[in-house]
Amino acid sequence: MGATFYPRWGFGESEKISSIDESIASETQVLAITGSGEPSEVHLEREEGQAWVMNNVFPGTPWEPETFRARFGEWEEFPATTRNPDIIKNYYFPSLDMTVVVNELKGEIATWGMQREGL
Repeated sequence: MGATFYPRWGFGESEKISSIDESIASETQVLAITGSGEPSEVHLEREEGQAWVMNNVFPGTPWEPETFRARFGEWEEFPATTRNPDIIKNYYFPSLDMTVVVNELKGEIATWGMQREGL
């Protein structure tokens, strides 16, 4: 079984579309395309929140937990496995699907990562 995909053509490239001579399909197969089921608003909010973190949070950024809680909701803390867990804390924000890694000793953000990936 195989599938043929063609690049997306712009509106002004109708000649390319009409000049295809080959058969696109020799047999019919049913393809099921499914999504996550989450509302598009939730997806957009997560993308906007991720973009905010990526553009505004850098190593050394002061850790202001109330700002993060107000903006992104509650977090789930999980222990650091590659650093001293008394100093480095991993805070996973489900609304972002991101983890913010905090150096509690310095009171600053050490880094951030996508999904539930910490230090």
